Amino acid sequence: DDVLFLLTEDQRDRSIREGQKFQVGQRVFVLLRSDKHLGKAVILQQPIESADRKGEKEEIERYQVQYDSTGSTFWSNAKRIMKVHDSRPNGNFVLLCSNTEEYRRLARSQVEKEDKIGEIGSSYGICTNILSEGCDNVFGIDISQEGVLKSRDSFPHIEFHLFDVLNNEQLSKKLLGDRNKIFIDIGGNREIETVVRILKFVLEEIKPQLVVVKSKELTKDARNFLSHKENHNDTIHNDSWWSSLITKYNSSGDSDGREEGLSVQSWYQKAHDKRFTKNPLRFPQVLTKEGVSICRPHNYRKEGCLKRDVCRFDHDHCHHCVEKGHIALDCLEAHNIR
Repeated sequence: DDVLFLLTEDQRDRSIREGQKFQVGQRVFVLLRSDKHLGKAVILQQPIESADRKGEKEEIERYQVQYDSTGSTFWSNAKRIMKVHDSRPNGNFVLLCSNTEEYRRLARSQVEKEDKIGEIGSSYGICTNILSEGCDNVFGIDISQEGVLKSRDSFPHIEFHLFDVLNNEQLSKKLLGDRNKIFIDIGGNREIETVVRILKFVLEEIKPQLVVVKSKELTKDARNFLSHKENHNDTIHNDSWWSSLITKYNSSGDSDGREEGLSVQSWYQKAHDKRFTKNPLRFPQVLTKEGVSICRPHNYRKEGCLKRDVCRFDHDHCHHCVEKGHIALDCLEAHNIR
């Protein structure tokens, strides 16, 4: 199966900017100012010449649409119409965006009632709830215990799971295996390595029809790649770009003589080289296999966790390799890596 990447920034203007035409009978989504989740519609009629209030020809291109929710018809501005992407029989769609507004627009527009959806990086559940407005079968996954607990409290009609997808691949396959659409938002400014590794896992192991990814760094990298290509249209298809990212980041941190089975994360290697001067709370959250967050101050401060008696986080596992017997400060030495 091949993968088609599409950058979705400025998607509201795509029909005008690229001269894209919508066809009668085509499924679309209209960006409404209110009741935003009710924008699903079908094109009934292509634009016809019309006059504005002064009797002059109207320059705005409008399509007649019929809304799914009410059956009513309306002549909608083409700039407010988004394409609903059909599934590809022999491959995957990956929609890339870099901001929350666009990510939530895609959550409203690219979802059908019969879909089965999982969101990786559900945070406080806001976008997961948006997904649930268009689909009955959706759940969220996050590594933040605080985020998951708040999500469960705010949106009790949705399931939220607390675990790390990359550190619990078997559980991930079990939960995500029947999902036909995956949304990924593990932090818009998260290191590109983590995003690439999660996306690679989803594409190779879950193989959904559609993946939507919010990532500033990945979108920036894709735009930089496209800027060097002639006649591009914000689409990357069967190209070396994704393969090069997999090669670069899937083997990130590997070195000769490393103990088999230990993969040194790039963020850890950078912190190690700087003698761990960074505030421990700025390192990513890591969970044990039981889903308990590992205490970062305990792992990165020589004096350990000063609130250990009342701290609710795990103090038995290494924050880097998630093994017992040592802390992250001593992880490389514990694995005989110099």
